[in-house]
Amino acid sequence: MKITMNFFNIHRKYYSGFTIWLILLAGVTWGCQEEVSVKIDKSQLLPSPQKVKFREGNAINPAEIETIYLYSEIDEDARFAAELLKGQIQQLFGREADIQVVHSYQDLSLPAVVLGIAAEDSEFAAFSSSLPAPKAENEQSYVLDIAKDLVAISGGGDAGLFYGVQTFIQLMEESKWANQPLSGMIIEDWPELELRWVHYNYFFHLDRFEYLKESIEKLAKYKVNGIVFEFEDRFKYQTQPFVGAPTSLTPEQVKELTYHAHKYHIDIIPLVQGFGHAAYLLKHEELKHLREDPEIYQSFCPLREGTYEFIFDLFQETIDATPGVEYFHVGGDEVRVMGKCSLCREKKEEIGELGLQLTWLNRVQEFMKERGRTLVYWDDMPLKQAGVYKTTYNPADQTFDSVWAEGTKKLGGIIDQFPDDGVYMRWNYRMARDKGNLKILDWYRENNFKAMIATAVIGDYPLIPDYKTMPAYIKSFVTLGAEKEVMGELCTAWGDDSGNHFEIYWLGFLESSEYAWSSKDPATLEQYWEKYIRRFFGPNTEGLIPAFHNLSERVDFWDVGLMEKGNKRRKGYRLKSLPDFQTVPEEGSWSQHFQP
Repeated sequence: MKITMNFFNIHRKYYSGFTIWLILLAGVTWGCQEEVSVKIDKSQLLPSPQKVKFREGNAINPAEIETIYLYSEIDEDARFAAELLKGQIQQLFGREADIQVVHSYQDLSLPAVVLGIAAEDSEFAAFSSSLPAPKAENEQSYVLDIAKDLVAISGGGDAGLFYGVQTFIQLMEESKWANQPLSGMIIEDWPELELRWVHYNYFFHLDRFEYLKESIEKLAKYKVNGIVFEFEDRFKYQTQPFVGAPTSLTPEQVKELTYHAHKYHIDIIPLVQGFGHAAYLLKHEELKHLREDPEIYQSFCPLREGTYEFIFDLFQETIDATPGVEYFHVGGDEVRVMGKCSLCREKKEEIGELGLQLTWLNRVQEFMKERGRTLVYWDDMPLKQAGVYKTTYNPADQTFDSVWAEGTKKLGGIIDQFPDDGVYMRWNYRMARDKGNLKILDWYRENNFKAMIATAVIGDYPLIPDYKTMPAYIKSFVTLGAEKEVMGELCTAWGDDSGNHFEIYWLGFLESSEYAWSSKDPATLEQYWEKYIRRFFGPNTEGLIPAFHNLSERVDFWDVGLMEKGNKRRKGYRLKSLPDFQTVPEEGSWSQHFQP
């Protein structure tokens, strides 16, 4: 049904005189009976919105939306959000909605969606004055209002407007699946953690370039806003061409990916290791002179100028290929060899391993600061060198207080050498509420250091995640991060040589975004599983959750079954002797012999 009315005035009457609005509505609809509508609980949306309030007697059928209105001070981001919504209406309902720029809210054609940012348009500010305002000073916040035949989405900024559109797309999916209009409601929403990142270790994958773009679009639907893209040797470096593997992405491709991600409010954050985990570089004879130990190519020497001349070339190229991005991840974890070369042995006596680590870190931080990038850094090495790292993943015992007293004394004695504007990434891939892990997060906050937390979909596990434990680990640390008010979270996706495909990461990626956005919902992992399956795979997916767990159990057997020693992913394994089929074995003996 198409009607024209003074929408601005009636919209305000809707809030100040609900009864009058119903009388007017009854006249406009010629006495039609109200349609049955689907009422969407926030537990069906991923991530869960912060507040949902239902409005009885109001509904919209998304299949009948004719127009998407944009405020007059339109920019490219807002236009993209409108185009995205238009495409989803077409895909779900086969209807071509118009996009129109609004210069006055006096006459609008319904059913319609109105998109606006009050801070950028006075007319929209007046139009939406009866709505709750998006959360103050939060560019990612939004308010979504569904009234009779209209939807108004008010963003705290471009990102908030985009996220409001993404939420409405999920609501439209529910309407489509139920074949019913949507009930009236007001959603007030904002994220608890500013940064919601996932990890892509590109060096272990051979995904098509188009698949990368499609994955970005899918991540944005669930309000992920950063991808830590670990290149290793899969970037075609121009200054150091011997580094790049044949399957590397070109700088032009990475730049194209970055621009594509920005449309979806996602940053591509480079991760380029340049201290430890450097075998992909130091294996080359050209760099042998930069090894900390000439016979081991795990780590660079932090005192040789050539280390920085080389690694800064790699940093600069990946910075140039990711324009408009604020952060840069430099790794720095698990440096196995330190203080071994002739330069470092003497210096280590003076400043210790922690001093050597900070020498490297400060040189890198200075480089990043000059280029407008904020350094992100794994935090395990300073904690190990201070003697407190083990307390972050072991239950506290009688030595805890003395270990921490000594450790904080070491950290305090050199704290002025820590970069003060970098981001320290506290990683823990198990249940994260051990006393030491809480202690270090508090220490960061007390000393005004920026911090993030990092979980993992998968680590040293074959083929697929361990679905018995992984979801609980992610929920444990992300919700702790929200309690400690860290900047954000990163859900890592290691694969190493375990044969993982990128598709196995979605369950964990979406869970990390879920709890980073709204840490208290859903309350249980069972509820998250149900939501994930519905949102990601659609309705009518009964039995899929048990199938996931069944696969996990089968992988356990595949990895260690029939093995006398080790597993199928490591050297040195030994198979059990095969049964003798010349004679019939005793019943049950074969299963007992070959059990994992």
